[in-house]
Amino acid sequence: MNYLAAFSLVLINLGLLSGLMMGVLVLLRPVLVRVCTPGQRVFLWWVVMLAGLLPGLLDLMSLVSLPFPTLLSLVTPRNEGGLCTSFVLPYIRGEGTYDLALPGGNVLPVYFSRELITLLGVGGALFYGLLLVFSTILERKSRRAARQGRELWEEDYRRLGVERQDKVTIRLCPHLPTSFVVQTSKGYEIALQQELSPEQLRLVLLHEGEHARRRDPGLLRTFHGWRCLFFWNPLIWAACHFVRRDVELACDQRVLKRLEAGERRAYARTLVDLACDRPLPGSVTTFGECDASLRVKEAARWRPDDGTLAPLLREALGWGAAGLLAAFLVIGAPQEKILLQDVALDMERIGLEQAMAPELERQGISVSSELWVRDSGSRYGELYFQDQEGDWWMVFFRRRLREGQVDFSLRSQEGPPDLERCLRLA
Repeated sequence: MNYLAAFSLVLINLGLLSGLMMGVLVLLRPVLVRVCTPGQRVFLWWVVMLAGLLPGLLDLMSLVSLPFPTLLSLVTPRNEGGLCTSFVLPYIRGEGTYDLALPGGNVLPVYFSRELITLLGVGGALFYGLLLVFSTILERKSRRAARQGRELWEEDYRRLGVERQDKVTIRLCPHLPTSFVVQTSKGYEIALQQELSPEQLRLVLLHEGEHARRRDPGLLRTFHGWRCLFFWNPLIWAACHFVRRDVELACDQRVLKRLEAGERRAYARTLVDLACDRPLPGSVTTFGECDASLRVKEAARWRPDDGTLAPLLREALGWGAAGLLAAFLVIGAPQEKILLQDVALDMERIGLEQAMAPELERQGISVSSELWVRDSGSRYGELYFQDQEGDWWMVFFRRRLREGQVDFSLRSQEGPPDLERCLRLA
């Protein structure tokens, strides 16, 4: 039950951390829209997605130092045993008191009783189990809809003027509300509305084929999963909306580059004709979803490169801004940032003071001052005190032991420690 409860808290930490990174992109969106292209903004969403999907990547990026402060260096209250393991909420190891890390360096002691641990473990397991079942049903429903039609023949490819793509299956399906792409274990399946005209079929197929080339369904699937896992975080809901918009705009631009002037006008008309109010449930990408009016305006404003240096400079500026922002988001997490309150609580949990008493008595040492505690890495702590003669002593102890198991060593200390880095115990 301890492991289940700890896993639930780790996921909440991941939701808080991912929400912060996504919140930065949402907050800076007015600037990013003007500086970066939709494709560059999708690159930033990929960076955030990988950072949230592979938390170990953030720990690896903490080895890189930058000459300016980064998001993780500014907002990380603790990074003990892995950033997402103990970000704001602690990693519990059993019944006892733990500290919640609050903004501004404050902490809030919370007692995790056996009943609370059971509630977290059972409740988390039920919630994530039901979520897995529900998402699986939605995915299978989308795949069944994509497989109800016939695959395109060679004659269809020639008639539409498109080429086959590796690991992409294309089907014409009757009575679909919209065309879409779904990711499978073998690649991608594109479901096209059979009722579309040949011109619309070609344009929609080019669009959905770009989604498959850019691997957009995988990105959207991850964000859709986060929205379900962390439904309590409004920043993630906002990010899911904007990532869909950027994915569609980036895909539109790639398609427009391949079309002639007349086809571009037909593409805008197709967006208007096939616009739908909301996408299909799940993580599929549908042709008319997400702000069709904005996409039509962007398609109407789109112009091919005029061969001058200005478009290249704008693109280079956008990539430079995207690269700096990506570095700001994922690099520079503090290594082994430990709350001194955690060290003190671990000392109390394992019963260090009681275990020290026989050794102090054997050596004739009498503690005559308050105790000071300091961290010495993620697994060890240091305890300082003065004896009656005014000499300083240091107790080096191991924190990650069960109650009743104590591992420590007592040694003399030359001069007082750096008390500014220590926590005085009551």
